[in-house]
Amino acid sequence: MSDEMKNRYVEYLFDRLENVELDNRAMQLVLEDLTKELSRSNRMFEKLNELQSLLEEERESRKSLERENTKLKEQLQSSGNL
Repeated sequence: MSDEMKNRYVEYLFDRLENVELDNRAMQLVLEDLTKELSRSNRMFEKLNELQSLLEEERESRKSLERENTKLKEQLQSSGNL
């Protein structure tokens, strides 16, 4: 193999290595962005779960108060009829 062919082959390998390194860096940046987005999504999901739990607690509390209100109304009507 002539020196010129060797030099061209070395340049070719160098260019390939540079392209692989650039691709690798690009993939790392994409992975970092996706990781950040996943973390953000997880925080939002946790907040949503908290809000759903609070909403369920409020519903249960409201139902309990409505039952108590109905019971008191019935007692009031009952005592008014005596």
